[in-house]
Amino acid sequence: MRKKADWRIRRPFILVAVAVVVLAAASAGAYAPGLLHHSRAATQAAVASGSANVSVIGEAAPVGAAAPAAVRPSAPIAPTSVHSARTSRPRQSLDDSLRSNRARTLAAADVSVDLCAVAGSTTMSDSTLIPIWGFAPMPATNNCDDATPQLPGPEIDAVAGNVVTLNVTNDIDGHTISLEAAGIDVDPSASTPDAPTDQTASITFTAGEGTYLYDSAGDSGRQQAMGLYGAIVFGSATPGQAYGVPVDAQRTLVLSEIDPGFNANPDGFDMNGWHPSRWLINGKDAPGSGPISAPPGALLLRYVNAGVDHNTIALLGLHERMLARDGFRLDNPYDVVSETFPAAETGDALVNIPASPSGTQFPLYNQNGKPGMTTFLQVP
Repeated sequence: MRKKADWRIRRPFILVAVAVVVLAAASAGAYAPGLLHHSRAATQAAVASGSANVSVIGEAAPVGAAAPAAVRPSAPIAPTSVHSARTSRPRQSLDDSLRSNRARTLAAADVSVDLCAVAGSTTMSDSTLIPIWGFAPMPATNNCDDATPQLPGPEIDAVAGNVVTLNVTNDIDGHTISLEAAGIDVDPSASTPDAPTDQTASITFTAGEGTYLYDSAGDSGRQQAMGLYGAIVFGSATPGQAYGVPVDAQRTLVLSEIDPGFNANPDGFDMNGWHPSRWLINGKDAPGSGPISAPPGALLLRYVNAGVDHNTIALLGLHERMLARDGFRLDNPYDVVSETFPAAETGDALVNIPASPSGTQFPLYNQNGKPGMTTFLQVP
């Protein structure tokens, strides 16, 4: 009886001791994720800045200074300036070492691109001439009156980690442009994204490897609908690779649409009646878009949806492996026959082109009933 009484007396103290041990273990577990986070942050804190220069393909004089970066006549970037309205999109973060570059003069290794925003026109496959506003490389004369708009705007190529400055002189009468690069943090201390007519807008940014969209968000989206958009590609610092896998060739596909009634009267058009009837790949509607050269091997397709509609793109006879979305490498790549790209979003897919006779074609088309958004991957 005495031993039982002693056990009952001791039991509360033993239970308290057990509870203390359990609470201590729980506390350690609660702090572990935080410790892991700080460890990860420390590991990721070093981003090496690769050297790069810029040239305008087809122009007599380079825009920048030397090599891996180039401005190609026809492609887009991503919008995300201080004034960006797309706040729901994930944004590529700058690490501390890159933030320290703020408010400094760009070094020779960084990328500087000079463009114009100008009015002009584009020709559809049936020879219809449609007014547009578009980006164009700055002419050698440094006068935007001599520039011709491109649809889409010039593709801006850089290497992951490069600091890019995009300067756009506004030559569109009566409109203020507003540059943005979706999915990328724009440096507010070194950027002036808005520019009225005859002034120059400028944004400075950097990003990891990925595909992005740039545009002008002025006039509540009317400027982008008129054609002020293009692609930016931050490539791997390792030649012949993309997202850690071997790549033999790359192609950028900019998706967009046109309502000819809106383009004829962008200031007076009631956007409630906006109804596109032209669907484009790289600024062309089928059959004017023509085939895309696809040599046998690993081909990376960089999709950029510069329009306002979702677009589901299918590739007949081949499978695509999605490697990245919106500039973010996927931890779990997946295979698709078709894939949907929401408005203002991007995706990178790897396709293995089989060894085939010259002229072999693989149809690439929109599954949403948009007949003009059609082309072919063609073995040269």
